[in-house]
Amino acid sequence: MKTLRRLLLGLTLGFLLLTTVPVAALRWLPAPTSSFMLQKRVGDLFDSARHPPFRYDWVAWERIALPAKLAMVAAEDQKFAGHLGFDLQAIDKAL
Repeated sequence: MKTLRRLLLGLTLGFLLLTTVPVAALRWLPAPTSSFMLQKRVGDLFDSARHPPFRYDWVAWERIALPAKLAMVAAEDQKFAGHLGFDLQAIDKAL
C-alpha cells in the first residue's frame, strides 16, 4: 500500500512538472513555434508542393499595440473579458 501511494505521488508530481514547467518557461523565453506553424509543417509532409519556410520575428508583448493584443486574445476567446480564465459554458458545450 505504501509503495502504491508513493508511486501515485511520484506520477502526480511528474505530471505536474511536465505540464507546468514548460508553460512557466514561456513566461521568459520566446515560444519555439506555434500551433499554426506546426499544423502547416505537418500538412507539408503530406503535400507534394514545395512551400517556402516560415520567416518570423518574435516581438515582446510590451512592443505590441493594445488593439493587436486585444484582437489576439479575442481570436482565442471572445468571452475572455467576462470570465475568470475558464469559459465554463464553452467547456460544458465541448463536453
